[in-house]
Amino acid sequence: MEQLRTFASVSREWLLLIKETPSFWRLAASDLSLPLLRQVLSRSKGYMLDIVYSLQSSSEDIPIGQFTALVVEHVHRWRSLVAWDYSRACDIFQRLTYLSAPMLEVLDCQGMNQTVIDLFSGEAGRLRDVKLCGVCIPWESKMLSGLQTLDLERVWIGSPSGGQLLAILAASPGLIELKLYTFDLIEDALPTPPQMVSVDLPMLETLVTKDIPNQLTYNLLSAIHIPRCTTFEISYSHESDSDIGLFNDPALAHIKSLLITWIRESPLVTITWDNEGVTMDLSTPTGTATLLFVTVTDDWYFPVPAGLSSALEEAGPSEINLIFACSTMPSSILQYLGPSQSCITKIYTIGLDEFGTSDLMQFLAEPTMVDGVAERPLLKLEYLSFEHCSLEREGLLEAISSYSRYEGSGDDEQKGMSSATVPQPFVPFHLKIVECDTEAILTPEDIEALRSILGDSNFTYVLDT
Repeated sequence: MEQLRTFASVSREWLLLIKETPSFWRLAASDLSLPLLRQVLSRSKGYMLDIVYSLQSSSEDIPIGQFTALVVEHVHRWRSLVAWDYSRACDIFQRLTYLSAPMLEVLDCQGMNQTVIDLFSGEAGRLRDVKLCGVCIPWESKMLSGLQTLDLERVWIGSPSGGQLLAILAASPGLIELKLYTFDLIEDALPTPPQMVSVDLPMLETLVTKDIPNQLTYNLLSAIHIPRCTTFEISYSHESDSDIGLFNDPALAHIKSLLITWIRESPLVTITWDNEGVTMDLSTPTGTATLLFVTVTDDWYFPVPAGLSSALEEAGPSEINLIFACSTMPSSILQYLGPSQSCITKIYTIGLDEFGTSDLMQFLAEPTMVDGVAERPLLKLEYLSFEHCSLEREGLLEAISSYSRYEGSGDDEQKGMSSATVPQPFVPFHLKIVECDTEAILTPEDIEALRSILGDSNFTYVLDT
């Protein structure tokens, strides 16, 4: 409205133009004054309206009951409804129960999970975009069909069963975006994979799930086929430190195949271990894919899902970046990745404790055995960064020295390694250390020694005080 006032002040001609153009008067919000709301409803004429129940309030606000009474007279031309008023949500939605909104395309409502409300009695045949946060409706509602986007959040009272959710998806084959956050599930009504009907979503580009039951995640992925999906974010909780079979199950072979396709199309794969779990990000020509695995037990160990590591091996990405942003044991993760280690070019560590950094240093210092032959670990490693980590001077110097001078000969027999090892050329890598301590762990002599080992300009040492 402020923009309209600004334009109207330019000249009398502009003022008349604005007054007589219905499309300028489509926003009817509860924070408007009563005279201005009446102007909006009048000047918009037969044009579709965007109805907004505002969170903010002021002394000029129309009483919510009066606002609703005025705008429902024009419900036949509502294009969108946005209602984020938690304190008055139940009262607002109850007033909309027995209405029909034949032109409604966008529904964005947030409430308090107090009851199930049959919005518009299901009579919203043009509805395309639905976001419900803390709002429960009958999940068999006719308006949950033909959707393009569906976003369900914090649905606890009257949450959908797995079968109901799949029925909604089956009724919306043109769905482009599906997001499911934090809701319970009626377990009794959850079908098992053999009982489920396959649901084709050929247009789906975005799939996000977070904090929903694992069984629903599994059954959902088992049932849907999403060949065009380019943004894929799955949160999968596990209660043990064993392999997660989410991508290693025959029922999910189509998902793993899609994952392999993404990896092959991606010039760079970034895998992050942090306090949220394991995240893999892929940047592809068609978009991004994110896999998020959340642990609910140990806060230091996040295993790589078995299917994920095998998918990495099968796809063979050209480059992998690793980010350790929690107190984990890097060597166990690196060993878990198996042959995919050979694709690792950069390792970033943030906040590793002394055990984690020592573990990584030992891994770098010791060659690995491949088919009885000793090989340098992480052959393509180009960059190693420690930021605000607990480092030990001796371990760091020894690890870098050992890594840089190892050629697969010399002491190998003493270590029980084959003397026929083919020397591996050293790939010079950049080492960066950022410390939060007030005293440096490395002396000027240490720095010169490392620069001599790594090559001038390859070593950056930053003391962050």
